[in-house]
Amino acid sequence: MNETDLVRRLRDEESDATAYYTSELAKEQATLLQRYQSAPFGTEKENRSQVVTPDAMDAVNWALPSMLRPFLSSEDFLTVESKTDADVSMIGDYLGHVFFVDNPGQQNLHDYAFDGMVQRVGIIKTSWQDPEPKPPREYEGLSQAALLKYSQDPEYKVGEVLQEDDGTISASIQHTPRMGRVRVECVAPEDFMIARRAKSVKEAAYHAVIHRGMRLSDIFRMFPDKQADIEYAASETNTDDDTRISVRFSGEADRNVKDGTNDIGSGRVDLLQEYVRGDYDEDGAEELRAIKRVGNVILENIVIDEPEVAIWSPIKIAHKAIGLSLVDTVVPYQKIRTELTRRALDNMAQVLIPQKAINIEALEDGPGGAQALANGDIGATMLVRGDATKAVAFFPTPDTSATALQGLEYFAMQKQEASGISAHLQGQDAQKLHDTAQGVDLIQSASNSRVELMARWYAEGLESVFNRILKLICQHQDQPRTVKLRGKPMEVNPSLWPDDMMVRVHVGMAASSRERQIANLSIIIGTQKEILLNMGPSNPIVGIQELRNSLARLAEAQGYKDPTAFYREIPQDYQPPPPGKDPKQVEAEGKIAIAQAESQAKQQQAQGEAAAKIQLEREKAVAEMQLAREKAAMEMQLARERLSEEFKLKALEVQMNAETQRMLGAHKNSIDGAAKSNLPDNRPGGKLDA
Repeated sequence: MNETDLVRRLRDEESDATAYYTSELAKEQATLLQRYQSAPFGTEKENRSQVVTPDAMDAVNWALPSMLRPFLSSEDFLTVESKTDADVSMIGDYLGHVFFVDNPGQQNLHDYAFDGMVQRVGIIKTSWQDPEPKPPREYEGLSQAALLKYSQDPEYKVGEVLQEDDGTISASIQHTPRMGRVRVECVAPEDFMIARRAKSVKEAAYHAVIHRGMRLSDIFRMFPDKQADIEYAASETNTDDDTRISVRFSGEADRNVKDGTNDIGSGRVDLLQEYVRGDYDEDGAEELRAIKRVGNVILENIVIDEPEVAIWSPIKIAHKAIGLSLVDTVVPYQKIRTELTRRALDNMAQVLIPQKAINIEALEDGPGGAQALANGDIGATMLVRGDATKAVAFFPTPDTSATALQGLEYFAMQKQEASGISAHLQGQDAQKLHDTAQGVDLIQSASNSRVELMARWYAEGLESVFNRILKLICQHQDQPRTVKLRGKPMEVNPSLWPDDMMVRVHVGMAASSRERQIANLSIIIGTQKEILLNMGPSNPIVGIQELRNSLARLAEAQGYKDPTAFYREIPQDYQPPPPGKDPKQVEAEGKIAIAQAESQAKQQQAQGEAAAKIQLEREKAVAEMQLAREKAAMEMQLARERLSEEFKLKALEVQMNAETQRMLGAHKNSIDGAAKSNLPDNRPGGKLDA
């Protein structure tokens, strides 16, 4: 097969794949993206509710975290297996480093999952990118030592050098990395094509990735010897608008962009990366070829051993490469729920603002009459002629919104059954009908199983990606590389790796599954501790290393990526303690120790009780003495108070007696004086005072 025949076949395959996408997939994928975005259905009526329920967005946004959690919360979602006895645990860590550090791993995981759940297919392309020289950079103020360092480094090429007046150096230096890298990129669904009858990417006779709007200058740099052919092909190539691009970027369809200048390199053109199976070299064996093409010009044509592209669909359709999306299962119910919601809102509006009939002849003209009624201003005053009840009549609308709301609840349950995205998976409270631990667990298991099945198809695609990464590293990375793995710098040398390796991707799903894993690990750790305690660290069942492994797994299951922060690695030279005693002897000694402990405990208890009794008697005696002292003091105080009162009474009595005697004496004297004055002086016996 010559190049002309190859171009003809590629054109035919491209045309058939484009027709397949245009007739079956393109419009449906664009519609599914619109349903996720809650875009209008096109059936909206003026002056009626135009709301669109976000059922598709809710289903995807709730399912997406559950699917991505195993791949983002633990570094052990992938393992490397080998038939040899070589330690390959570090290799899996390095593959994760290439995926997440050398490439935007989290973004790729999200986009890969999102595209599949919304537009039926997620695509990841994995390839080796040779080192490309970066544009020369002008350095100023360099020292002789710095210039010498750049000159001796094979990654740098020193150009023109200028000596400045201050002794420093200015130089033009170009950096070319010594080592290429694995490039992992997520491809948009509109940038991917596959043969109509393809059952999978591995078996497809044709599939392609479209690199849209590449700068011609970049293509010239990649293929400098074909610049004239590229210019001619670019002038003949037109890019058709794609509805999917228009939907994704709000109406801006992709075009063959030119900026109006005479510089052809400033233009843009689509570059096709095509993968086709056939016997190009006519050796009787079919091979898979990776071809880069612009129009009718083939820029690269190489043989590869496996596809660079991995795809997945959440819902498989037998014997088809592309199945259905999660949004496909939700859209029918989204349409029904949207219509019911619109009817309910329209009915509520009619109930709140009923229709009315106006008697124009009964209303005054001007702002206060028919105009005010027509405007519907709240609290407006209207002027009427005569009876106001004959001017306006309202026609009440029956409230049917409750029926619509019941319909919404019913179809919400139907949507959950169809999609597998239940309220329990979403983290919402269980309904009262199922408010039992067993019932909730059954519902969660049913919901999780649907999502877990999608996740397994997702993981299958990722497994192809990581196996591809492993193969590219083994083929192209011919130099050791030092990177940080699990918090420690490690040298990675693929030349020392075994040849029979394979990557496995493990899926552990929702929160309930993780909780079960944590519970199971806790039981295992408890059993291991019991064995170590009873049989010693040298027993044939479990050792310190196994216990450490379990503890590390538990930390990872709990969401910690670096278990070494909690449990250190066991040194290679660690020697377990000598074997323990015979289990029967240990048991006997244990019984003796228990008996001794019980006896000692009883003695201590008796001693404690005696001491407590003595202490109680002592405290009782002290209390009684204190009470006696307080009683005596109280009695003395009462006696003093009583004597004081008696003394006061006695003094008062003496005082009163003295006062009484004084008064009596005074009275007697007054009486005697009066009597004496009234007697005659010449009475018998003579004068009283004689």
